[in-house]
Amino acid sequence: NYTVDHIIKESPLVEAYQSICTSIEQNFALSHLTSVHTDPDMTKTLDALHKHLELHKPHQMVLGHKSKYCIPDPIEKGINLFLK
Repeated sequence: NYTVDHIIKESPLVEAYQSICTSIEQNFALSHLTSVHTDPDMTKTLDALHKHLELHKPHQMVLGHKSKYCIPDPIEKGINLFLK
């Protein structure tokens, strides 16, 4: 609801909420914890990815492994058409 009356009613509530948050941050000295997030720590994610790659070896050719998909090689197709 974006009527003027509704906005006027909400405005003091927003100010009160902001005032309370500021007061809590100052009283408990938590300003660095409540408004700013730390940098992401990707070590666990990268470790799990490393273990998965080591286990499944998707980047290495392994005899007997099959793929669900066949990706056509347009260069090979072009060479075959050229040689005919």
